[in-house]
Amino acid sequence: MRFHFTLMLQTTLLLSLLIGCGGSGKRPGRSSDPDAEETDTEERMTSEDMISRAVLVRAEFTREVDLKRFKATGEILEEFDPTVDIIYLVGKLKRVPTRATIEVRWFRDSKRDPILISEVYGSDSFSFVADFRPVEDKFIPGSHTARIFVDDSEVGGASFTITGEDPFAAGVRVKKTTVSTRVTRKMKARQPARAFKEKTKKLHVTFDIENGVPGTEVTVRWLRNGELFNEQEVGVAPRGRFGSVIESPAGLPSGNYIVEIEANGESKAQARFAIGEASDGPAVDLLALGLALGGDNLPTVKQTVFKVGHPVIKCGLRFLDVPPESIVEVQWIQLEEDGESTWHTTRTAVTAGGSGTLSAVWEANGSFSEGQYKVVVLINEAAVAEKEFTIE
Repeated sequence: MRFHFTLMLQTTLLLSLLIGCGGSGKRPGRSSDPDAEETDTEERMTSEDMISRAVLVRAEFTREVDLKRFKATGEILEEFDPTVDIIYLVGKLKRVPTRATIEVRWFRDSKRDPILISEVYGSDSFSFVADFRPVEDKFIPGSHTARIFVDDSEVGGASFTITGEDPFAAGVRVKKTTVSTRVTRKMKARQPARAFKEKTKKLHVTFDIENGVPGTEVTVRWLRNGELFNEQEVGVAPRGRFGSVIESPAGLPSGNYIVEIEANGESKAQARFAIGEASDGPAVDLLALGLALGGDNLPTVKQTVFKVGHPVIKCGLRFLDVPPESIVEVQWIQLEEDGESTWHTTRTAVTAGGSGTLSAVWEANGSFSEGQYKVVVLINEAAVAEKEFTIE
């Protein structure tokens, strides 16, 4: 907002004097009667009592003013159309301390901080015209207040309304939500889509923010097949484009997804998308073998060939959409010419169900035997995945 401050200063010399008269030499405030009882209830003046207290005499809004006489020439108004070019505040103060700092602070009532502040110095009786102009094409509807301060002490103010629907009444707005594998530096999506290939490793959600306030945070919630698996708090400015990202080095699991943006506990926007093909029931979409596992239960280095001297072989897997109270079983099987032999089995209860990762370990008793093998994963006794490997 551009601010114009027009001033008229009426000079009047004001003196506050404290005069003591000589004569008897007695202390002021005490009785001349030596037998009179002394009291501590006497009122005493302090330095604060010597300061002039500024008073706001007039604060009116109008569309037309006489800048030479600092008076409103148009109708005094409390409501304005958003399309007006300018709103004037005509004000008058009296008893302003010498060289006092005078400020007019314009507020949109739905916001804590002022839209703009203008400052000037004045004394004694002081008249002024302040103007208020829109930042963009027109004013934003809603209630506003102009508050006047003298030496940082508020002496009064007046309120007015820009007619129409206040866009800030509904709080922060989230618009143009998109999902993509890449974004620009300005957080614009590159080739946004609603379907992504299997094992996609990283996805961005980007969105526009409007009507925010400083310090606003939004919550980005990622759901797969209706189950929440990730939640992030994102700090945003009152206006602009922002985003959040999810990623998995092993690739995000296939399924139907929703990303939802919330503000103040209220859903503001969401986007739906899919990765690969959604499963119809329990599934294992990632199965790998190695000698060591990472924090995600998956091998740090994937391999399918092992030595007989290795002390252990480890298996990591990712299961999807498992019912509660399920059992995930991992079988280690040797492949022979005349059939198959099961060497080791582990069972893990997945009490809560859903999706996640788990690991299984086959330890050698001395050393492994050479040959061809496979690891088979069963969920509730139904085989859902397998992986072949060699020991040499």
